[in-house]
Amino acid sequence: MNLNLSSSGRLSVSVTARSRRNLFSRNLWAGAVALMFLTASSAHAAPDDLVPRSSGFYDALAILATDHYLAPGSPDAVDLLSPSSPLRTRAEFAILVNGVTGSVDDVRARAALGFLRSGLAGDIGSGPDTQRISKPDLAPSALAVTGNVIAEAGERREGSHDTITDLYGEGRALGADGRFSYTASVSNSGRLWRDHQAYATSAPGQDHGDRPDALNGLQEGYVSYLGRHDLRITTGWLQERWGSGYRGNMLINDNTPPRPTVQVEFPFSLGAKFGRNNHFLQYQQVYSNAGHTVTMGARRIEHPIGDRVDLSIEEAYVAKRLRNPSALILPFYAYQKVSIHEKNNPNAEPAEFNYTANLGLTVRPQSSDPFQRFYLQFALDDLQAPKGLGAGNRTPRKIGYLIGAAGRLKSTGTDGVIEYMHADVNTYTKNQPGVESLGWFYDGLPLGHPAGPDGNEIFARLGQKLGSRTYLSVEARRRTRVSDAFPSPELRSVDAAVTYHLNSTSSVGLRYFDFSEDPVIASGVDPFFPGGDNYGSRIRRKVAAVDYQIFF
Repeated sequence: MNLNLSSSGRLSVSVTARSRRNLFSRNLWAGAVALMFLTASSAHAAPDDLVPRSSGFYDALAILATDHYLAPGSPDAVDLLSPSSPLRTRAEFAILVNGVTGSVDDVRARAALGFLRSGLAGDIGSGPDTQRISKPDLAPSALAVTGNVIAEAGERREGSHDTITDLYGEGRALGADGRFSYTASVSNSGRLWRDHQAYATSAPGQDHGDRPDALNGLQEGYVSYLGRHDLRITTGWLQERWGSGYRGNMLINDNTPPRPTVQVEFPFSLGAKFGRNNHFLQYQQVYSNAGHTVTMGARRIEHPIGDRVDLSIEEAYVAKRLRNPSALILPFYAYQKVSIHEKNNPNAEPAEFNYTANLGLTVRPQSSDPFQRFYLQFALDDLQAPKGLGAGNRTPRKIGYLIGAAGRLKSTGTDGVIEYMHADVNTYTKNQPGVESLGWFYDGLPLGHPAGPDGNEIFARLGQKLGSRTYLSVEARRRTRVSDAFPSPELRSVDAAVTYHLNSTSSVGLRYFDFSEDPVIASGVDPFFPGGDNYGSRIRRKVAAVDYQIFF
Protein backbone atom coordinates (compact mmCIF):
# COMPACT_ATOMS: atom_id res chain seq x y z
CA MET A 1 0.00 0.00 0.00
CA ASN A 2 1.31 3.45 -0.95
CA LEU A 3 0.26 6.77 0.57
CA ASN A 4 1.15 9.87 -1.47
CA LEU A 5 0.56 13.50 -0.54
CA SER A 6 0.33 15.59 -3.69
CA SER A 7 1.35 19.21 -4.05
CA SER A 8 -2.31 20.14 -3.70
CA GLY A 9 -2.39 18.53 -0.28
CA ARG A 10 -4.61 15.62 -1.27
CA LEU A 11 -3.70 12.14 -0.18
CA SER A 12 -3.95 9.37 -2.75
CA VAL A 13 -4.05 5.70 -1.76
CA SER A 14 -3.04 2.77 -3.88
CA VAL A 15 -2.77 -0.95 -3.11
CA THR A 16 -0.57 -3.12 -5.28
CA ALA A 17 -2.00 -6.34 -6.65
CA ARG A 18 0.57 -8.39 -4.76
CA SER A 19 -0.08 -6.76 -1.37
CA ARG A 20 -3.81 -6.93 -1.96
CA ARG A 21 -3.68 -10.66 -2.75
CA ASN A 22 -1.52 -11.34 0.30
CA LEU A 23 -3.88 -9.46 2.58
CA PHE A 24 -6.98 -11.13 1.19
CA SER A 25 -5.39 -14.55 1.37
CA ARG A 26 -4.70 -14.15 5.07
CA ASN A 27 -8.34 -13.55 5.87
CA LEU A 28 -11.38 -12.69 3.77
CA TRP A 29 -12.79 -10.44 6.48
CA ALA A 30 -9.53 -8.51 6.72
CA GLY A 31 -9.53 -7.98 2.97
CA ALA A 32 -13.14 -6.85 2.91
CA VAL A 33 -12.67 -4.42 5.78
CA ALA A 34 -9.44 -3.08 4.26
CA LEU A 35 -11.15 -2.51 0.93
CA MET A 36 -14.04 -0.77 2.68
CA PHE A 37 -11.74 1.66 4.45
CA LEU A 38 -9.53 2.33 1.45
CA THR A 39 -12.31 3.03 -1.03
CA ALA A 40 -14.75 4.94 1.18
CA SER A 41 -15.29 8.52 0.02
CA SER A 42 -15.60 11.01 2.83
CA ALA A 43 -15.80 14.69 3.69
CA HIS A 44 -14.80 17.29 6.21
CA ALA A 45 -15.67 16.56 9.82
CA ALA A 46 -19.41 16.10 9.89
CA PRO A 47 -21.20 19.39 10.55
CA ASP A 48 -23.83 17.37 12.42
CA ASP A 49 -21.37 16.30 15.13
CA LEU A 50 -22.48 17.60 18.52
CA VAL A 51 -19.80 19.58 20.33
CA PRO A 52 -19.18 18.28 23.90
CA ARG A 53 -20.39 20.58 26.67
CA SER A 54 -16.82 20.65 28.02
CA SER A 55 -15.41 22.06 24.75
CA GLY A 56 -13.72 25.45 24.64
CA PHE A 57 -15.90 26.34 21.65
CA TYR A 58 -18.70 27.31 24.03
CA ASP A 59 -16.47 29.59 26.12
CA ALA A 60 -14.94 31.23 23.05
CA LEU A 61 -18.33 31.94 21.51
CA ALA A 62 -19.58 33.24 24.87
CA ILE A 63 -16.75 35.80 24.81
CA LEU A 64 -17.82 37.02 21.36
CA ALA A 65 -21.46 37.16 22.49
CA THR A 66 -20.58 39.11 25.65
CA ASP A 67 -18.56 41.63 23.65
CA HIS A 68 -21.41 42.01 21.09
CA TYR A 69 -19.55 40.69 18.05
CA LEU A 70 -22.18 38.10 17.07
CA ALA A 71 -25.03 38.86 14.69
CA PRO A 72 -28.36 40.04 16.17
CA GLY A 73 -30.49 37.18 17.48
CA SER A 74 -27.47 35.01 18.34
CA PRO A 75 -27.29 33.19 21.70
CA ASP A 76 -25.76 34.92 24.70
CA ALA A 77 -23.35 33.46 27.27
CA VAL A 78 -26.18 31.98 29.35
CA ASP A 79 -27.66 30.28 26.26
CA LEU A 80 -24.29 28.71 25.54
CA LEU A 81 -23.08 27.74 29.02
CA SER A 82 -26.15 26.92 31.07
CA PRO A 83 -26.43 23.17 31.76
CA SER A 84 -30.07 23.33 30.67
CA SER A 85 -29.20 24.77 27.25
CA PRO A 86 -29.12 22.44 24.24
CA LEU A 87 -25.89 21.05 22.86
CA ARG A 88 -24.91 22.55 19.50
CA THR A 89 -23.46 21.12 16.32
CA ARG A 90 -20.24 22.12 14.60
CA ALA A 91 -22.26 23.65 11.77
CA GLU A 92 -24.15 25.85 14.22
CA PHE A 93 -20.85 27.14 15.56
CA ALA A 94 -19.67 27.81 12.00
CA ILE A 95 -22.82 29.78 11.18
CA LEU A 96 -22.35 31.95 14.28
CA VAL A 97 -18.64 32.49 13.61
CA ASN A 98 -19.34 33.39 9.99
CA GLY A 99 -21.70 36.05 11.33
CA VAL A 100 -18.78 37.94 12.89
CA THR A 101 -18.09 40.79 10.47
CA GLY A 102 -15.87 43.82 10.63
CA SER A 103 -12.76 44.27 12.71
CA VAL A 104 -12.43 42.70 16.16
CA ASP A 105 -10.34 45.09 18.20
CA ASP A 106 -10.79 43.71 21.70
CA VAL A 107 -7.78 41.55 22.59
CA ARG A 108 -9.75 38.85 24.39
CA ALA A 109 -12.33 38.67 21.60
CA ARG A 110 -9.58 38.32 18.99
CA ALA A 111 -8.14 35.40 20.92
CA ALA A 112 -11.55 33.74 21.06
CA LEU A 113 -12.25 34.35 17.37
CA GLY A 114 -8.83 33.03 16.37
CA PHE A 115 -9.40 29.90 18.46
CA LEU A 116 -12.79 29.27 16.84
CA ARG A 117 -11.66 29.95 13.28
CA SER A 118 -8.66 27.70 13.70
CA GLY A 119 -10.76 24.93 15.24
CA LEU A 120 -13.38 25.10 12.49
CA ALA A 121 -11.06 25.63 9.53
CA GLY A 122 -11.57 22.95 6.92
CA ASP A 123 -14.22 21.18 9.01
CA ILE A 124 -17.46 22.62 7.64
CA GLY A 125 -18.71 21.65 4.20
CA SER A 126 -20.31 24.07 1.74
CA GLY A 127 -23.94 24.99 2.11
CA PRO A 128 -26.28 28.00 2.14
CA ASP A 129 -25.35 29.03 5.68
CA THR A 130 -22.24 26.98 6.40
CA GLN A 131 -19.63 28.35 4.03
CA ARG A 132 -16.28 26.76 4.68
CA ILE A 133 -13.87 28.94 6.63
CA SER A 134 -10.97 28.67 4.21
CA LYS A 135 -8.65 31.22 5.80
CA PRO A 136 -8.55 31.15 9.59
CA ASP A 137 -7.33 34.14 11.53
CA LEU A 138 -3.59 33.43 11.59
CA ALA A 139 -2.60 36.76 13.13
CA PRO A 140 -1.07 36.51 16.61
CA SER A 141 -3.63 37.04 19.35
CA ALA A 142 -3.52 37.25 23.11
CA LEU A 143 -4.63 34.72 25.65
CA ALA A 144 -8.27 34.79 26.81
CA VAL A 145 -9.26 33.63 30.28
CA THR A 146 -12.84 32.89 31.28
CA GLY A 147 -14.75 31.61 34.27
CA ASN A 148 -18.20 30.10 34.73
CA VAL A 149 -19.63 29.64 38.24
CA ILE A 150 -22.93 28.18 39.43
CA ALA A 151 -23.96 28.42 43.07
CA GLU A 152 -26.70 25.98 44.02
CA ALA A 153 -28.85 25.41 47.09
CA GLY A 154 -31.70 22.97 47.60
CA GLU A 155 -32.87 19.76 49.21
CA ARG A 156 -31.91 16.17 48.44
CA ARG A 157 -33.76 13.06 49.59
CA GLU A 158 -32.00 9.69 49.80
CA GLY A 159 -33.98 8.03 52.57
CA SER A 160 -33.72 11.23 54.58
CA HIS A 161 -33.74 14.97 53.99
CA ASP A 162 -30.48 16.87 53.69
CA THR A 163 -30.05 20.51 52.81
CA ILE A 164 -27.34 20.93 50.17
CA THR A 165 -25.27 23.85 48.99
CA ASP A 166 -22.76 23.44 46.18
CA LEU A 167 -20.51 25.70 44.16
CA TYR A 168 -19.63 24.52 40.67
CA GLY A 169 -16.87 26.34 38.87
CA GLU A 170 -14.83 26.17 35.69
CA GLY A 171 -11.89 28.22 34.52
CA ARG A 172 -10.47 28.20 31.01
CA ALA A 173 -7.61 29.69 29.06
CA LEU A 174 -7.75 29.73 25.26
CA GLY A 175 -6.30 31.50 22.28
CA ALA A 176 -4.56 31.27 18.94
CA ASP A 177 -1.18 32.40 17.71
CA GLY A 178 -0.39 31.96 14.05
CA ARG A 179 -1.16 28.39 13.06
CA PHE A 180 -1.37 27.22 16.68
CA SER A 181 -4.50 27.20 18.83
CA TYR A 182 -4.60 26.07 22.43
CA THR A 183 -6.89 25.69 25.41
CA ALA A 184 -6.94 24.34 28.95
CA SER A 185 -9.92 23.99 31.25
CA VAL A 186 -10.11 22.99 34.92
CA SER A 187 -13.32 22.36 36.83
CA ASN A 188 -14.28 21.19 40.29
CA SER A 189 -17.28 19.33 38.95
CA GLY A 190 -16.56 18.13 35.43
CA ARG A 191 -19.97 18.51 33.84
CA LEU A 192 -22.73 19.57 36.20
CA TRP A 193 -24.75 17.09 38.21
CA ARG A 194 -27.61 17.06 35.73
CA ASP A 195 -25.23 15.45 33.22
CA HIS A 196 -24.21 12.75 35.71
CA GLN A 197 -27.45 10.91 36.18
CA ALA A 198 -25.85 8.06 38.15
CA TYR A 199 -23.82 6.24 35.53
CA ALA A 200 -24.39 2.86 37.13
CA THR A 201 -23.22 1.10 33.98
CA SER A 202 -19.61 1.36 35.06
CA ALA A 203 -17.27 -1.50 34.30
CA PRO A 204 -17.78 -4.88 36.00
CA GLY A 205 -16.10 -5.00 39.37
CA GLN A 206 -15.96 -1.22 39.65
CA ASP A 207 -17.96 1.08 41.92
CA HIS A 208 -21.50 0.98 40.57
CA GLY A 209 -22.83 3.92 42.53
CA ASP A 210 -23.36 7.50 41.46
CA ARG A 211 -20.33 9.10 39.80
CA PRO A 212 -20.88 12.87 40.00
CA ASP A 213 -17.17 13.51 40.45
CA ALA A 214 -15.91 11.32 37.63
CA LEU A 215 -14.74 14.26 35.56
CA ASN A 216 -13.37 16.54 38.27
CA GLY A 217 -10.16 18.38 37.48
CA LEU A 218 -8.83 18.77 33.95
CA GLN A 219 -11.59 18.87 31.34
CA GLU A 220 -9.39 19.34 28.30
CA GLY A 221 -5.98 20.76 27.55
CA TYR A 222 -4.34 20.66 24.14
CA VAL A 223 -2.31 22.45 21.49
CA SER A 224 -3.40 22.16 17.87
CA TYR A 225 -1.29 22.96 14.80
CA LEU A 226 -3.05 23.82 11.54
CA GLY A 227 -0.67 23.20 8.65
CA ARG A 228 -0.96 23.68 4.93
CA HIS A 229 -3.82 22.02 3.07
CA ASP A 230 -5.84 21.70 6.31
CA LEU A 231 -3.47 19.19 7.89
CA ARG A 232 -4.05 19.35 11.63
CA ILE A 233 -2.01 17.80 14.46
CA THR A 234 -3.37 17.99 18.00
CA THR A 235 -1.72 16.78 21.19
CA GLY A 236 -2.80 16.97 24.80
CA TRP A 237 -5.71 15.74 26.93
CA LEU A 238 -8.88 15.47 24.85
CA GLN A 239 -12.51 14.44 25.21
CA GLU A 240 -13.81 13.13 21.90
CA ARG A 241 -17.42 12.85 20.76
CA TRP A 242 -18.30 11.57 17.30
CA GLY A 243 -21.76 11.76 15.78
CA SER A 244 -25.22 13.27 16.18
CA GLY A 245 -26.41 11.36 19.26
CA TYR A 246 -27.59 13.76 21.96
CA ARG A 247 -27.18 11.49 24.99
CA GLY A 248 -24.15 9.88 23.46
CA ASN A 249 -22.81 7.91 20.52
CA MET A 250 -22.08 4.24 20.08
CA LEU A 251 -18.30 4.23 19.63
CA ILE A 252 -16.47 7.39 20.75
CA ASN A 253 -18.03 9.50 23.46
CA ASP A 254 -17.18 12.13 26.08
CA ASN A 255 -18.42 10.22 29.14
CA THR A 256 -14.96 9.61 30.52
CA PRO A 257 -12.15 11.83 31.81
CA PRO A 258 -9.79 13.18 29.12
CA ARG A 259 -6.84 11.02 28.15
CA PRO A 260 -3.40 11.85 26.71
CA THR A 261 -3.89 11.92 22.95
CA VAL A 262 -2.05 12.51 19.69
CA GLN A 263 -4.46 13.16 16.82
CA VAL A 264 -3.92 13.70 13.10
CA GLU A 265 -6.52 14.70 10.51
CA PHE A 266 -6.41 15.82 6.91
CA PRO A 267 -8.50 15.97 3.72
CA PHE A 268 -7.70 13.53 0.93
CA SER A 269 -8.88 12.55 -2.52
CA LEU A 270 -9.74 9.21 -4.09
CA GLY A 271 -10.44 10.67 -7.50
CA ALA A 272 -13.58 11.78 -9.29
CA LYS A 273 -15.31 8.41 -8.97
CA PHE A 274 -15.04 8.02 -5.20
CA GLY A 275 -14.84 11.66 -4.16
CA ARG A 276 -12.25 14.40 -3.94
CA ASN A 277 -13.39 16.12 -0.77
CA ASN A 278 -12.68 13.49 1.90
CA HIS A 279 -11.66 13.70 5.53
CA PHE A 280 -9.61 11.32 7.65
CA LEU A 281 -9.08 11.47 11.42
CA GLN A 282 -7.07 9.16 13.65
CA TYR A 283 -5.85 9.37 17.23
CA GLN A 284 -3.68 7.24 19.49
CA GLN A 285 -3.70 7.11 23.29
CA VAL A 286 -1.78 5.34 26.05
CA TYR A 287 -3.27 5.32 29.54
CA SER A 288 -3.85 3.14 32.61
CA ASN A 289 -7.13 1.25 32.93
CA ALA A 290 -8.09 -1.27 35.63
CA GLY A 291 -4.49 -1.36 36.81
CA HIS A 292 -2.94 -2.05 33.40
CA THR A 293 -1.35 0.18 30.76
CA VAL A 294 -3.32 -0.04 27.52
CA THR A 295 -3.07 1.48 24.05
CA MET A 296 -6.14 2.83 22.29
CA GLY A 297 -6.54 3.87 18.68
CA ALA A 298 -9.55 5.25 16.83
CA ARG A 299 -10.04 6.12 13.18
CA ARG A 300 -12.80 7.83 11.24
CA ILE A 301 -13.56 8.36 7.56
CA GLU A 302 -16.43 10.65 6.55
CA HIS A 303 -18.44 10.95 3.38
CA PRO A 304 -21.17 13.46 2.49
CA ILE A 305 -23.81 12.38 0.00
CA GLY A 306 -25.00 15.66 -1.43
CA ASP A 307 -25.51 18.45 1.09
CA ARG A 308 -28.08 16.67 3.27
CA VAL A 309 -26.62 13.25 4.06
CA ASP A 310 -23.45 12.41 5.98
CA LEU A 311 -21.94 8.94 6.21
CA SER A 312 -19.13 7.95 8.57
CA ILE A 313 -17.19 4.73 9.01
CA GLU A 314 -15.36 4.34 12.31
CA GLU A 315 -13.18 1.71 13.95
CA ALA A 316 -11.30 1.60 17.24
CA TYR A 317 -9.35 -0.79 19.44
CA VAL A 318 -7.99 -1.21 22.94
CA ALA A 319 -4.89 -3.39 23.26
CA LYS A 320 -2.37 -4.52 25.84
CA ARG A 321 0.39 -3.77 23.33
CA LEU A 322 1.06 -3.23 19.63
CA ARG A 323 3.27 -5.87 18.07
CA ASN A 324 4.38 -3.63 15.20
CA PRO A 325 3.68 -0.13 13.86
CA SER A 326 1.54 -1.41 10.98
CA ALA A 327 -1.49 -0.75 13.19
CA LEU A 328 -0.96 2.94 12.53
CA ILE A 329 -1.56 2.39 8.79
CA LEU A 330 -3.57 -0.80 8.30
CA PRO A 331 -7.25 -0.98 9.15
CA PHE A 332 -7.27 -2.10 12.77
CA TYR A 333 -9.16 -5.30 12.00
CA ALA A 334 -6.67 -6.17 9.27
CA TYR A 335 -3.82 -5.58 11.74
CA GLN A 336 -5.52 -7.92 14.20
CA LYS A 337 -5.80 -10.68 11.62
CA VAL A 338 -2.37 -10.24 10.07
CA SER A 339 -0.30 -9.62 13.22
CA ILE A 340 -2.00 -11.51 16.06
CA HIS A 341 -3.92 -14.21 14.24
CA GLU A 342 -4.26 -17.29 16.44
CA LYS A 343 -2.79 -20.09 14.33
CA ASN A 344 -3.89 -22.89 16.65
CA ASN A 345 -7.42 -21.57 17.01
CA PRO A 346 -8.37 -19.25 14.13
CA ASN A 347 -11.82 -18.68 15.64
CA ALA A 348 -10.45 -17.42 18.96
CA GLU A 349 -10.94 -13.85 20.08
CA PRO A 350 -7.46 -12.34 20.65
CA ALA A 351 -6.76 -11.94 24.35
CA GLU A 352 -4.63 -8.84 23.83
CA PHE A 353 -6.81 -6.86 21.41
CA ASN A 354 -10.41 -5.62 21.53
CA TYR A 355 -11.85 -4.30 18.26
CA THR A 356 -15.04 -2.27 17.74
CA ALA A 357 -16.51 -0.67 14.60
CA ASN A 358 -19.39 1.70 13.93
CA LEU A 359 -21.33 2.96 10.92
CA GLY A 360 -23.06 6.33 11.22
CA LEU A 361 -25.65 7.98 8.98
CA THR A 362 -27.21 11.43 9.43
CA VAL A 363 -29.90 12.96 7.20
CA ARG A 364 -30.89 16.63 7.31
CA PRO A 365 -34.30 17.53 5.80
CA GLN A 366 -33.00 21.07 5.28
CA SER A 367 -29.32 21.53 4.51
CA SER A 368 -29.40 25.05 5.94
CA ASP A 369 -30.50 23.91 9.43
CA PRO A 370 -27.90 21.60 11.01
CA PHE A 371 -29.95 21.02 14.16
CA GLN A 372 -32.80 19.31 12.28
CA ARG A 373 -31.61 15.79 11.60
CA PHE A 374 -32.41 12.09 11.65
CA TYR A 375 -29.57 9.76 12.56
CA LEU A 376 -28.67 6.11 12.86
CA GLN A 377 -25.60 4.38 14.26
CA PHE A 378 -24.78 0.68 14.16
CA ALA A 379 -21.90 -0.63 16.30
CA LEU A 380 -20.32 -4.06 16.10
CA ASP A 381 -18.01 -5.10 18.93
CA ASP A 382 -15.68 -7.79 17.58
CA LEU A 383 -16.23 -8.73 13.94
CA GLN A 384 -15.59 -12.39 14.78
CA ALA A 385 -18.86 -12.55 16.66
CA PRO A 386 -21.85 -13.17 15.04
CA LYS A 387 -22.54 -15.32 12.08
CA GLY A 388 -25.50 -13.61 10.48
CA LEU A 389 -25.60 -11.23 13.44
CA GLY A 390 -27.17 -14.02 15.48
CA ALA A 391 -25.80 -16.38 18.09
CA GLY A 392 -22.73 -17.97 16.55
CA ASN A 393 -20.18 -20.55 17.61
CA ARG A 394 -17.36 -18.04 18.04
CA THR A 395 -18.46 -15.43 20.54
CA PRO A 396 -21.87 -14.15 21.66
CA ARG A 397 -23.59 -11.46 19.62
CA LYS A 398 -22.18 -8.02 20.45
CA ILE A 399 -24.04 -5.32 18.55
CA GLY A 400 -25.56 -1.95 19.46
CA TYR A 401 -27.53 0.68 17.60
CA LEU A 402 -28.88 4.18 18.09
CA ILE A 403 -31.85 5.76 16.29
CA GLY A 404 -32.71 9.40 16.84
CA ALA A 405 -34.28 12.60 15.60
CA ALA A 406 -33.71 16.22 16.58
CA GLY A 407 -35.39 19.40 15.50
CA ARG A 408 -35.99 23.04 16.26
CA LEU A 409 -38.80 25.45 15.42
CA LYS A 410 -37.28 28.91 15.24
CA SER A 411 -40.68 30.56 15.03
CA THR A 412 -41.77 29.20 18.42
CA GLY A 413 -38.39 28.79 20.13
CA THR A 414 -38.94 25.04 20.58
CA ASP A 415 -36.28 22.35 20.33
CA GLY A 416 -36.65 18.61 20.84
CA VAL A 417 -34.76 15.31 20.71
CA ILE A 418 -35.92 11.71 20.88
CA GLU A 419 -33.60 8.67 20.81
CA TYR A 420 -33.71 4.92 21.23
CA MET A 421 -30.57 2.96 22.00
CA HIS A 422 -29.94 -0.80 22.26
CA ALA A 423 -26.80 -2.67 23.28
CA ASP A 424 -26.45 -6.44 23.60
CA VAL A 425 -25.38 -8.10 26.83
CA ASN A 426 -21.78 -8.51 25.64
CA THR A 427 -21.37 -5.22 23.76
CA TYR A 428 -18.45 -3.14 25.12
CA THR A 429 -17.16 -6.14 27.11
CA LYS A 430 -14.28 -8.59 26.78
CA ASN A 431 -15.56 -12.05 27.61
CA GLN A 432 -12.26 -13.54 28.71
CA PRO A 433 -10.74 -13.92 32.18
CA GLY A 434 -7.94 -11.56 33.11
CA VAL A 435 -8.55 -8.96 30.37
CA GLU A 436 -11.00 -6.60 32.09
CA SER A 437 -8.68 -3.72 31.18
CA LEU A 438 -9.58 -4.30 27.50
CA GLY A 439 -13.29 -3.79 28.05
CA TRP A 440 -14.76 -0.69 26.41
CA PHE A 441 -14.50 1.30 29.66
CA TYR A 442 -12.20 3.83 31.27
CA ASP A 443 -12.26 4.80 34.93
CA GLY A 444 -15.37 2.66 35.29
CA LEU A 445 -17.33 4.57 32.63
CA PRO A 446 -18.27 3.41 29.11
CA LEU A 447 -16.17 4.73 26.24
CA GLY A 448 -19.22 4.34 24.01
CA HIS A 449 -22.83 5.15 24.81
CA PRO A 450 -23.31 6.04 28.50
CA ALA A 451 -26.15 3.50 28.83
CA GLY A 452 -23.49 0.80 28.51
CA PRO A 453 -24.04 -2.90 27.75
CA ASP A 454 -27.22 -4.91 28.29
CA GLY A 455 -29.46 -1.92 27.85
CA ASN A 456 -32.49 -0.57 26.02
CA GLU A 457 -32.83 3.16 26.59
CA ILE A 458 -35.31 5.74 25.37
CA PHE A 459 -34.47 9.40 25.86
CA ALA A 460 -36.54 12.50 25.16
CA ARG A 461 -35.79 16.18 25.54
CA LEU A 462 -37.99 19.24 25.07
CA GLY A 463 -36.77 22.82 25.27
CA GLN A 464 -38.93 25.89 25.05
CA LYS A 465 -38.04 29.57 25.01
CA LEU A 466 -40.57 31.68 26.88
CA GLY A 467 -40.26 35.30 25.89
CA SER A 468 -36.80 36.78 25.46
CA ARG A 469 -35.29 35.82 28.85
CA THR A 470 -36.76 32.51 30.02
CA TYR A 471 -35.89 29.01 28.87
CA LEU A 472 -37.54 25.78 30.02
CA SER A 473 -36.10 22.30 29.45
CA VAL A 474 -37.32 18.82 30.38
CA GLU A 475 -35.32 15.63 29.85
CA ALA A 476 -36.48 12.10 30.62
CA ARG A 477 -35.02 8.67 30.10
CA ARG A 478 -35.92 5.08 30.80
CA ARG A 479 -33.37 2.28 30.76
CA THR A 480 -34.24 -1.43 30.90
CA ARG A 481 -31.93 -4.42 30.74
CA VAL A 482 -31.85 -6.79 27.80
CA SER A 483 -31.10 -9.93 29.81
CA ASP A 484 -30.80 -10.92 33.45
CA ALA A 485 -27.66 -12.86 32.52
CA PHE A 486 -25.77 -9.60 32.88
CA PRO A 487 -26.70 -7.77 36.11
CA SER A 488 -27.34 -4.34 34.65
CA PRO A 489 -29.63 -1.91 36.50
CA GLU A 490 -32.92 -0.48 35.38
CA LEU A 491 -33.38 3.24 35.85
CA ARG A 492 -35.71 6.17 35.30
CA SER A 493 -35.08 9.88 35.48
CA VAL A 494 -36.81 13.21 34.92
CA ASP A 495 -34.73 16.36 34.81
CA ALA A 496 -36.48 19.74 34.51
CA ALA A 497 -35.03 23.24 34.67
CA VAL A 498 -36.20 26.79 34.08
CA THR A 499 -33.58 29.50 33.55
CA TYR A 500 -34.17 33.25 33.65
CA HIS A 501 -31.58 35.55 32.07
CA LEU A 502 -30.81 38.40 34.46
CA ASN A 503 -28.59 39.78 31.71
CA SER A 504 -26.39 38.36 28.94
CA THR A 505 -23.87 36.82 31.37
CA SER A 506 -25.85 35.80 34.48
CA SER A 507 -29.01 33.88 35.27
CA VAL A 508 -31.10 32.44 38.06
CA GLY A 509 -32.80 29.07 37.73
CA LEU A 510 -35.00 26.43 39.32
CA ARG A 511 -34.30 22.72 38.89
CA TYR A 512 -36.05 19.48 39.72
CA PHE A 513 -34.33 16.13 39.36
CA ASP A 514 -35.94 12.74 40.09
CA PHE A 515 -33.77 9.67 39.61
CA SER A 516 -34.27 6.05 40.63
CA GLU A 517 -32.16 3.00 39.91
CA ASP A 518 -33.05 -0.59 40.65
CA PRO A 519 -30.12 -3.02 40.86
CA VAL A 520 -30.19 -6.65 39.81
CA ILE A 521 -30.07 -9.17 42.64
CA ALA A 522 -28.68 -12.12 40.76
CA SER A 523 -27.03 -15.35 41.85
CA GLY A 524 -26.16 -17.06 38.58
CA VAL A 525 -23.95 -14.26 37.26
CA ASP A 526 -21.34 -14.90 34.62
CA PRO A 527 -17.98 -15.21 36.48
CA PHE A 528 -16.44 -12.69 34.09
CA PHE A 529 -18.78 -10.05 35.50
CA PRO A 530 -18.03 -9.80 39.22
CA GLY A 531 -20.70 -8.69 41.64
CA GLY A 532 -23.09 -11.58 42.26
CA ASP A 533 -25.66 -11.00 44.95
CA ASN A 534 -23.98 -7.77 46.01
CA TYR A 535 -24.05 -6.13 42.60
CA GLY A 536 -25.05 -2.49 43.01
CA SER A 537 -27.45 -0.90 45.44
CA ARG A 538 -30.79 0.85 45.09
CA ILE A 539 -30.51 4.58 44.45
CA ARG A 540 -33.34 7.07 44.78
CA ARG A 541 -32.67 10.77 44.51
CA LYS A 542 -34.90 13.81 44.35
CA VAL A 543 -33.47 17.29 44.13
CA ALA A 544 -35.25 20.63 44.10
CA ALA A 545 -32.74 23.45 43.83
CA VAL A 546 -32.22 27.13 43.10
CA ASP A 547 -29.06 28.16 41.30
CA TYR A 548 -27.29 31.32 40.21
CA GLN A 549 -24.88 31.37 37.26
CA ILE A 550 -22.38 33.99 36.15
CA PHE A 551 -19.91 34.01 33.28
CA PHE A 552 -16.90 36.31 33.32
